[in-house]
Amino acid sequence: MNDNEKGFDECVGVVRAIMGLIGLWPMKEWKGFQKFQTIGVLLILFLCSLIPQVTQLLIGDNDFNTVIEILVIMVLIEIVTIVKLFALWYNNEGMKHIAIQIWKDWQVSTESEMHVMKSNARKTKFISIFCISSSTASAMSYATQFFVTVYTDEIYVNATNLRPYFLQAYFPFGSHYSPIGQLRILSKRMRNLVEEYHSEKSLFPKLLESVIRKHLFIIRNTDSIEHNFNKIFLTQIVVTSFLICLQWYQLATILTDNGPIDVGNLIFIICFVVGNMFSIFMLYFIAQKIHNESKRLLHSVYEMTWYELSPKYSRLLLILMNRLSLPIQITVGKFAPFSLEYFAIKFRVFSLTYLNALIRKYNQLSNNFAFQLLPSSWAETKFYFLGFSYAFGFCNVTLFIVGLWPKLKKSEKKDWLSIISFIFSLCIIIIFINIAQTTKLIIIWGDFVEMINNISTANLPIMVAVIKMFIFQYYKNVLGCLLSKAMIDWQSTKTQEQESSMYENARVVRKISMICCILGFSSVTGHLMIRICQELDFIPNYEKKREPMVSSYFPYDYKSSPTYEITWFFQYLGAGLATLVYSGSHCLFVGLMLHLRGQVKNLSNPFGNNKTRINKHERQDSKLFKNFIKSVVIRHNDLYDSAMKIEKVFSKVFFVELITCTIQLCLQVFLLMLHVSERSKGLHFQIIFMMVYVLHIGTHIFICCYVADKLQDECLLFGNTIYNYEWYDLPPEDVRVLIIILRRSELPMQITAGKFVIFSLSLFAKILKTSGGYLSMLLAVTDI
Repeated sequence: MNDNEKGFDECVGVVRAIMGLIGLWPMKEWKGFQKFQTIGVLLILFLCSLIPQVTQLLIGDNDFNTVIEILVIMVLIEIVTIVKLFALWYNNEGMKHIAIQIWKDWQVSTESEMHVMKSNARKTKFISIFCISSSTASAMSYATQFFVTVYTDEIYVNATNLRPYFLQAYFPFGSHYSPIGQLRILSKRMRNLVEEYHSEKSLFPKLLESVIRKHLFIIRNTDSIEHNFNKIFLTQIVVTSFLICLQWYQLATILTDNGPIDVGNLIFIICFVVGNMFSIFMLYFIAQKIHNESKRLLHSVYEMTWYELSPKYSRLLLILMNRLSLPIQITVGKFAPFSLEYFAIKFRVFSLTYLNALIRKYNQLSNNFAFQLLPSSWAETKFYFLGFSYAFGFCNVTLFIVGLWPKLKKSEKKDWLSIISFIFSLCIIIIFINIAQTTKLIIIWGDFVEMINNISTANLPIMVAVIKMFIFQYYKNVLGCLLSKAMIDWQSTKTQEQESSMYENARVVRKISMICCILGFSSVTGHLMIRICQELDFIPNYEKKREPMVSSYFPYDYKSSPTYEITWFFQYLGAGLATLVYSGSHCLFVGLMLHLRGQVKNLSNPFGNNKTRINKHERQDSKLFKNFIKSVVIRHNDLYDSAMKIEKVFSKVFFVELITCTIQLCLQVFLLMLHVSERSKGLHFQIIFMMVYVLHIGTHIFICCYVADKLQDECLLFGNTIYNYEWYDLPPEDVRVLIIILRRSELPMQITAGKFVIFSLSLFAKILKTSGGYLSMLLAVTDI
């Protein structure tokens, strides 16, 4: 077996085995034993499971919870499975065509193309195995719970004697990932076009034709996938939204029941929900990857040295870019495109909205349920050194203390001081804050107010700080590369206006950094002062004395001196170090983003400013003008590459922070309203602290949205500046060059939160709206 066959087997091997069990593998003719397999599966589904359960659902004397259990455990899953079986059988020819095309795609000749194909094959195999494992885990957990219930009937009061039914889960066909590899290979071919043009100009049209034909071929294949799967996906998305809602309701019912918790059923429901959500998520993820790769193809055209082509061939690239501006998309029954953003909207709007409606209709849950719903040489001159230091000084100090400031010089020696600082800070934060608070959370489980206070005040934000520490440590070299580029930009020769622009952004960065640090330490010190006032009876009638600074549990006697004071010191130290990480990371993000914004503005100066505008002689000299355009394109690509590196580092951080920030804002406002309604002791102190704390959280996330929005605006302004330039005085071949730059400037540099949402001011408004929605739900179930 050669490498091509091995790669193909690795790509579709798992899917082939699963679909072979039901007789629907498209590369085998559907006859004989394959027919027997498919018909046998359908008969078992209909006669032994679906019809009896639907009959029980229609004529049985069932309460609401029993109806949910029947629908969730089997009926809805079986309906979706049967629809899939019929759809696969009906579209067998289309699937066969796709499978054959995958086989042909594996007949690649170059090593780089093989590397791309193998990389996607490994991901496909991993996803398929994970889906099978998660579904098998949910089935096994339910089977374990069933047998424990049957054989130890005295343990569970509400034990059921109904035997559960299991189905082999269906997973997306491995070919769904094939267009990604093909688009990436096409992107590589596109970048090599200019080199081949220089070697043999007469062959360029044929080479470009082969690229276009390949692109059209990929589009036809994707359209075939869309045609065969979009109706299946529509059914699955609708049913899964309903299914997840009902499963969350069951989970809440189990956790808030006054009787003993059915651990087996609890584990089954969790595995069941995770398995279903992951399967749906992977559909969105893979479709998003296809969408992104098709957009990357457009970037590849722009990144190639097209300015070295003749005007005749540049026109051809314009037509190609115009077609590539419409990326490939897979839809849900033609209603909506598959994307991670739509996945987030679907989960939030459909599942949680339906769940909220269930709570209001069947108000059988305790107050604890509401909480469970929430998405758990430095420089060549002193002048330039001062500019860089002025912009990044605050984040340098804060991140250096916790060992996260990257080295700006390449060196083989390890920075042991930084490593020791990182390990020390991490240990203090985890031991004295996270572990202690999480242990306390388990102990106080059921006390709703104490749980909210524990989670929202320190546990959740400090957990985010720990995640940031691991991510920043992992991407330390990338951050060092970004900061080195920023320092080089300060060292380079600039006009007075460019220096002014950079210092303007540096001043904004410094002010924002000061605000972040002041708010961070104000919230920590504010909580410390409240606890001291409570211990010294400045806040009267506070009954709990000699407790830790934050709600925590320690496995030793911490109330005796000096252990008590030492524990307080280390908890304050841990909270302070976590604040340095939390605020310092935002300072670094703001510094990099606004520096990038200033560089984009400087890039547009030769087009827009009268003092730096290209003179008439340079415009008339075609060679000089092309050299100038070449430098602009190279610099623009370099800035875009820096933005992608920022996205790579901060996207995962902000995804976690976006969720936790929404929860924290909701819980802190809810806690404040709770104190006001109960007329708590020391209310004015609590109000002041909570206002500072909410301002701290909200300001940090607002600043991130603000600077990301500013960068997008500056990128769009770059295109407007080029349009306002006297392009009408240029010869036609030079105007065509500007058209390509204009097309590229329509795609601004964007920073996302885990690829789900784009950071902008509108996102901040959505965060506040979502927090308000969660708060409304909390108030509805607690009757405040």
